[in-house]
Formats: sequence, C-alpha cells, structure tokens
Amino acid sequence: MAENTFPVHNADTIVNFYRSEVLTGQEAKHFTKGDLTPVPKPEAVQTLYMRVLHLLFRFKPECHSMVPLLDGIQYPAYHEGATTILSVYTRM
Repeated sequence: MAENTFPVHNADTIVNFYRSEVLTGQEAKHFTKGDLTPVPKPEAVQTLYMRVLHLLFRFKPECHSMVPLLDGIQYPAYHEGATTILSVYTRM
C-alpha cells in the first residue's frame, strides 16, 4: 500500500475539466489555475462545491441562492454564505 493508487492530474487538467463540465458562463470564463494552486481560494472551492451539488441533485441555483434574510441581523456576511449551504442541505 505504499503506492499512490489515485489518479494524479496536473492543475491545468483539473481546471479545464471544471471549466468545461461543471462551471458555466462567466464563472467558467474567470476560473483559473490560480484559484486552485498553490493555496485554493475558499470562494472558488465553495463555488465548485455548490455547482457539483447542483449537478448531482438536479435543482437550479435560483431555488436557494436568493433566500431573504431578516433586517437588522448582527453579521449579515456570515448569514449570506451559510444560508445557501443550509438551503442545499435541507433539500438533500
């Protein structure tokens, strides 16, 4: 078991796959190798994760991305990111 049994792909191959098979429109156009290497950007990883979930569970991003929030919450930026993920989780 000392060998690596997983396929190893370079970053360019992975970026091309995500651009052609997962991302659409402007997301695909602006996705670059710099989003994944040397340190993956959290927003790029979240976008990829959400798009893969959309493909797997066959629902549109509009179903949950525009969830209204209450006015006057203390940290709206925290709720904005978590609301989308929690919406996907409840639909699964």
